[in-house]
Amino acid sequence: MAAKRGARLVLSARSEEELRELTEEIKANGGLAIAVRADVGDAEDVRRLAQAAQEQFGGFDTWVNNAGVSIYGKPGLCYTLY
Repeated sequence: MAAKRGARLVLSARSEEELRELTEEIKANGGLAIAVRADVGDAEDVRRLAQAAQEQFGGFDTWVNNAGVSIYGKPGLCYTLY
């Protein structure tokens, strides 16, 4: 949706294959996106993301970080994965 409205995207994920597929899909639909494989739990990876945005697009206006969280377990026992 952001790409359709003209946003230039720096996409990041730990899964390189899925990241590549999404970037190609956005470009195929006329959007502008680059991919940076990274783990947002790693400070150096986050620095590389910011650097990629700076180098490719001159910086960034908005940063959306949506790391996945899951909760599962038996009644009375729950586990949270980050």
